[in-house]
Amino acid sequence: MPPIRWPHPGRATLALIGVWVLGMLLAVFVPALIVPPAASDAETGPVLLAFACTLAGAAVMTGVGWLLHRKYDEPLAWSFGLVPALTVTVGGIIMMATKLGVG
Repeated sequence: MPPIRWPHPGRATLALIGVWVLGMLLAVFVPALIVPPAASDAETGPVLLAFACTLAGAAVMTGVGWLLHRKYDEPLAWSFGLVPALTVTVGGIIMMATKLGVG
């Protein structure tokens, strides 16, 4: 009986997943370095820069989801990029509102 050969992701897929991880780091950790999470209020400039980093990271994750969708013709690959991108974007909006004292 021949051995079972499990499928392995290709190098391009692993590279895209690595880019997705970088997008997540850009969306979550870079804003935390710009405006500390423990800060109760902050200046407008750093908060907007942190939110711009969140949006850039979300765009990277969405782009990776689109590329995986194109590569494998799998509609659910969009969820790999869109769901986390929407989540961090909403989190960024909440962070921006709380740090700027809106509401």
